[in-house]
Amino acid sequence: MAVAADEAGLSQCRDNLPELVERINAIRASGQLCGEVRYPAVAPLEANTLLQQAAWNHASNMANYNFLSHTGLDGSDVGQRVIDLGYEWQFVGENIAAGQPNVDTAVKEWLASPGHCQNLMSPEYRETGVACVANSDSEYGFYWTQVFAVGFD
Repeated sequence: MAVAADEAGLSQCRDNLPELVERINAIRASGQLCGEVRYPAVAPLEANTLLQQAAWNHASNMANYNFLSHTGLDGSDVGQRVIDLGYEWQFVGENIAAGQPNVDTAVKEWLASPGHCQNLMSPEYRETGVACVANSDSEYGFYWTQVFAVGFD
């Protein structure tokens, strides 16, 4: 896995991000069983730079401060973090994971969790941003965030 160093000492798993979006869109295109609910095929997600920044900010915060939570250390949730970057949303959601060294294991964990799987398959979401941040000094090593949203037209 190629890793690029950030000025704060964290690393971003850059070459995995396009692969992650491709994998999620392939899953969305084929439909998925999430827990006991069968989701039909839905439209692919488009990359959005503001959502990408929100994902990076949260993943790097988790990696830097060694925690795993949808709630930021400042008490923010994904909705607030996205608004703070200037993205006004109708629907917003987030998947996080930690400890998975590659796209395959991160996606596998999300698919095994009904709530995370439902986010992946939600027809309400149209855009996404993803991040993988590595910190070898942290408990989990790798921190993944995917933000989902649809904005106002």
